[in-house]
Amino acid sequence: MLYSVHFLRFVAAIGVALHHFGLPNLGGVTVTAAGLDVFFVISGVVIGTSTAYDTSITVFALKRLIRIVPLYWLATAAAVLWTAHFSGPPSTQQVVRSLLLWPDLSSNWLPSYLPAWSLVYELWFYAAFAACMLTGRYAKAACAIIVFIAAVALEDRSSPSAFGQATLMWVEFCFGLCIAMAIERKLFPSKWLGGILVTVAIAWFASYPYGHAQRWWGWGIPSALLVYGILAFDSIPFFRTKLSQLGGNASYGIYLFHATIFGIVAFSIGGIETADRAVAALFISTILSIFAGCLAFVAFEAPALTWLRSRLLTPSRRPSSSRPTSLGRPVLTD
Repeated sequence: MLYSVHFLRFVAAIGVALHHFGLPNLGGVTVTAAGLDVFFVISGVVIGTSTAYDTSITVFALKRLIRIVPLYWLATAAAVLWTAHFSGPPSTQQVVRSLLLWPDLSSNWLPSYLPAWSLVYELWFYAAFAACMLTGRYAKAACAIIVFIAAVALEDRSSPSAFGQATLMWVEFCFGLCIAMAIERKLFPSKWLGGILVTVAIAWFASYPYGHAQRWWGWGIPSALLVYGILAFDSIPFFRTKLSQLGGNASYGIYLFHATIFGIVAFSIGGIETADRAVAALFISTILSIFAGCLAFVAFEAPALTWLRSRLLTPSRRPSSSRPTSLGRPVLTD
């Protein structure tokens, strides 16, 4: 278990939340948005390290859908119910597209729960990896090569779709797959090298402005350096504490519910037009998002994962090491 990378999920989720809460407006900070890039790299690591070469494509697809969809649907329902109070319910087509994460590439379509746009990229990556599983033990290398080529070839800055304009972000999944292949060969960085990589990553993050066209370069590469570098410190006792592991387990819930929580908090305090209210909304929303992520994992995500796996995956194929049966067991290997 890569405990340090698991905790890094929590850090990335909080970073994305702070960005959406308006932290840049409070202090000019933009690097928190790079939490998403860290997530993409970690996704490549997760898929590369947790998928055996002899896993069937059906089992792989089921595991991915079980992991992503149930909590996402719950978060979408919460977001739709909240926004419908102000602007009316979205169209049936919008809801269906959102639930299926099926974008309209001919327009600037986004899902009903806006932060979930990144899950579209996740599903495309899963589909590419599933196809590359036909190559057996070469799946990781084949996927890294194919996705990299597709990311470069399909990018279209003139596309009406945000998804067509940012396909270069797929490269970040390739970085994660490369890290997974290094892990497979037990090529872990030493502590001094890990410290250098983490330091360089932080400096690289800090020097890169939000909104630059080449995000994969400005935040994708340092995300890969950060994820690989932190492996050198995996033995630090903190990463094995229940608190650290719960933070990693709660990261998906934090990511999925933070925007709705912020909207509710901002409405409850009468808006965020003043600096005092903006700071209060940021603080309260961050605390509530962490609580919501933990609650979502304990009360819904972990039980749902266990139940769905017991129904849809055969016992011989079910990965016993990744069942989230307690707060102290990370689910990085899902």
